[in-house]
Order: sequence, then structure tokens, then C-alpha cells
Amino acid sequence: MILKRAIPRASVAVGGALLLMSALQGPALADVRMNVVGGYGIWQADPEEGRPGDAIRACDDTADGLGITVHLYWSGGGHRYVTTRGHRSPYCTPWSQGSGNLPEGLEVEVHVLTVKGGRVYDRVIRDFHA
Repeated sequence: MILKRAIPRASVAVGGALLLMSALQGPALADVRMNVVGGYGIWQADPEEGRPGDAIRACDDTADGLGITVHLYWSGGGHRYVTTRGHRSPYCTPWSQGSGNLPEGLEVEVHVLTVKGGRVYDRVIRDFHA
């Protein structure tokens, strides 16, 4: 009798735990903005509303003589970058998809920098999954 009651309760508990885990994980972050002094960078994980997936973009929204550079790194030495250097503010680079689609779940690192010459004035680094 006790065993018959324990099995359905255990099934409900396991099912509830799996549902909670999937809800906490949520969908992949499709469009993430990372702010730095003078502008921001964007990581676009998945295609959405005409924007390509696995892409980066840099935006300079302050006419201060500084540029915004965004780097995307992944294992095996992969690298893409975009920069607003040489453009008048306000300016956003086109989306850079570089070599195209990355394998789903691949860990990537995005660096957003405020730069002038060889000096870095501000930096944000975040890890994501493609």
C-alpha cells in the first residue's frame, strides 16, 4: 500500500523538478546589449526579426572622440570583431556574422571596449552560448 502511494508522488516530484529546471533555463538570450562608456555592443545569439544569429554589432552614441569595438571569441581560436573607429557618432556597425553560423551550444566570449588609439577606457566581458 505504501509503495503504491510513493511511486505516483515520486513521479510528480520528478516531473515538477524537471519542469522547474526547464523554466529556469529559459530560452537562449537572442539580443543582449552591453553598455560601456560612449556606447554599447550587442550579441545576437539567434536570428530574430531580420537580425542574423551568432552576430555582433558596435554602436557609438557619444561624440567624444572614443570608439567602440566588439570582439567575439570561441574555442579553437575563432574570432570576429567590429569597430566604430573612423566613423562619426552616432554610428552603429552593420551586423557581423563573419564566418557564419556557429554550432548550437558553443561557448563564446564577447568583449565590448571603449577605445582611442591603443588605450582601452572601458571594458565589459560576458560569456554566452551560440
